[in-house]
Formats: sequence, structure tokens, C-alpha cells
Amino acid sequence: MIDLDAPGMVYGMHWKRLFRLLGLTFVLAIAVSSIAAIRGYRLYDTANDAAGQVRYLIENGESVGTVPATAAFNPIFLQSMFGADPELNQQLSEALATAQREDPSLRQGEISAMMVTYRKNGNGDNADSGQAQDVAVHIFGDLPLGRRQISMARNGFFNVQIDRGLWDMGNSILSVLGRDLFIVSTDDEIERRQQDILEAILTGDILPLVDLISDAPLHYMIVFPNPRDMVPTKLRNHVQAVVAKGVLSSESAEHEITVLARNEKSASLVSSILYDFRTAAILALRSRFRGVVEDTPWGRQVPVWWANEMAGTLEQVSLTREDNVVSLKLSYQRTMVNATLKSIERFGRDYTRTRGVNEEKLDPRYVDAQYLKSRSPNHYWSTRHKWGPDWPFGAPTNALEQQLEVPQEQLPPVTQPL
Repeated sequence: MIDLDAPGMVYGMHWKRLFRLLGLTFVLAIAVSSIAAIRGYRLYDTANDAAGQVRYLIENGESVGTVPATAAFNPIFLQSMFGADPELNQQLSEALATAQREDPSLRQGEISAMMVTYRKNGNGDNADSGQAQDVAVHIFGDLPLGRRQISMARNGFFNVQIDRGLWDMGNSILSVLGRDLFIVSTDDEIERRQQDILEAILTGDILPLVDLISDAPLHYMIVFPNPRDMVPTKLRNHVQAVVAKGVLSSESAEHEITVLARNEKSASLVSSILYDFRTAAILALRSRFRGVVEDTPWGRQVPVWWANEMAGTLEQVSLTREDNVVSLKLSYQRTMVNATLKSIERFGRDYTRTRGVNEEKLDPRYVDAQYLKSRSPNHYWSTRHKWGPDWPFGAPTNALEQQLEVPQEQLPPVTQPL
């Protein structure tokens, strides 16, 4: 008869359980590490694939995913993309028809993307409701206008501030959208204002855009008629359409990107890769760009406030998949709106330097003084630019605070400005 309560038997059973637990933990660790390594390699391989694809388009002078203008302007296509809002679709169709009558050469071009901006005629608390008005269509592509592709300066601010790989990717995306940007509208005044805003942005002046947003929330919708060439090769046979829409105001913003995949399996792959890209971006913003809140002897500080805002925004991104449709939604508040507008300002001043120095062959000092309105060389901030998260839209204050002159609660100190 075996005595199971004997000390040796008890110790032996404990050791066996311990070994089993250690073995199970080891197997789980290997499994988790393998999955992380596989997904990491897939992310790296997909990113390299995307970079190689846009590099090929740049070197060969091609634009990404173009379709003939006649197909992009087809009423059936417009109905399928913008038919959810009949008023918007009607004004869009009228604007494109008017533009083609005035300039028949538009039909000979190739369209890579169309961005429609508009506002709604609601009032008060319902300002974001109502019918579409002030509709303007921004057409990207290779049109018979003979303009140069938009790009970023090799010695510009972005090239110094961000990682080289990210800079190359951003520059490639700007270039392959097309050589031309054309704006049309049914109202000449709206078209003129949109042209003025575009010219201001391309010279680094974002205040006209700020004024437009201050008047009423700005809605937009971007359609890529042929997205096959804008995605990595591994996803080319999985993505059928890409549509982005959203609204931008002085206090908040909402964006949604919808990817239509070929089937549920393709949608699962697209969703997984988008999630990996989101995770990698958060890690980069938190670590490389120091987008964190640090505890110091002087209190809590944010080394790079815009990186902290961007990382926080990405962490709140909602990624959903239903059948063969993948949707990515994000929203943010005033501080992130300011970070977005300041990034637009940086790009505009960088583009101005590119145009003045490389195209017009002007002295960089002359470009700084004449176009960028700067007194110091290589200065990429406008004279009205203010550092920190409270420009161009300042923190709200109520009447009591203004009357008593109570100082506003400040964010942790910013050690690296934007």
C-alpha cells in the first residue's frame, strides 16, 4: 500500500506541477514571441513594399492609381460615391459639368483623387446639420495644365525634424498624388476663396484656413477612384476602394477612413495590417519623439506636446471590420486640431522654399525675406506663429474668468516647441 501523504510523494508531486507550469509558460512565451516576430516582420515587409512601390512611381514620373477623367466624372460613379447626400451630389455634378464646359481639356486628363469640401447651413446648436453648401471640388491628377509636382525641400524643416524614412514616405505620397491640383465650384466666389486659401497654405499662411474653420465646421470627403497602385503590392489584390471623410472645426475634428476589400479574408488581412501600423506609430511617438508626460523635480512635463497628442489620438482610434468593409474612425479636440494646422503650416513654408530656391533659382535669403517674411535664414515659422498647444485656436475662457482675471490652468511645460 502506497502512502500518498508521505513527505517524499508530496514533494515529488509539487516538483512535477512546477515543471509542468514552467514548461507551459515557456511554450506560451515562445508562441507569443513567434506571433509578435511574424507580425513585426510582416509590418516591416509591408512598409518596405509600400516604399518601394511609391519610389518606383516617382522614378518613372507616374501618379498613383489614376483613372481617365471621363470615368471619374461619370454620373454613375459620382452617384455611387456621393449619393448618400443628394444635395451634395447634385452640386458636385453641376460643378464638374461647368468646369468641363469651360475647359474641355479636363476630359483628357487622368484623375488620382477627388476631395470635396463643403459646409452645412444649420444654425446654432444645429450648425453641423442641414444641407450642403459652399461645395468645392479639388481634383488631383495628371491634367493638361503643365504644372510641377508638389514636393518637400531636401533641406527643409520636415527633413530635419522627422525620421528620414518617414520623410521619404511623406514626400513620395505628395508627389504621386499627381502633378496638378484643380479647384472647381458652381459659385465663382467660393472657387476664388478656395484658391486663395490654397495659395496661402502653399506659402505657409494658415490663417485664411483658420478663418474658414472659425466661421463654420468644414466637411470633406476624399475618393480614390483607383486605389490599387496606392497600396503595397501584397494588398493590391485585396483592396477595391478607399474613401475618407470627416469634419474639422475650431474645437474638434472627426475623421473616418473606409476600405472596401474583395472578401472577408482580405478584410481581415487589411484590418490586421492597419492595426499593426497604428501600434508601431504609437510606439514611435511615445519613444522616439518623447510623446509622454514625465515626472520631474519641477513637476509633470511634456517633452514634445504634439507627439503626446498624436499618440493619444491614435490610442483612441476605432478599427472595426464588418464583412468585407474595414472602417477606421478617430476624433480629437482643440489641441490636436492646432497640431494638425501647425503641420500644414510647416509643409506650406517648406514648399515655398522649394519653389523659390529650386524652381525660380532665387537666393535662399531672398526667399526667406520676401516669401516667408522671415528675418533669419532657414526660418520656417510665420511671424504670427506662436509656440505651444494654444495656437491658432486658444483655450476657451468663460466670462467670469475674464472678469476676475483668473489665470488659466496651463498644460505641463513644453520643452520642444512646435
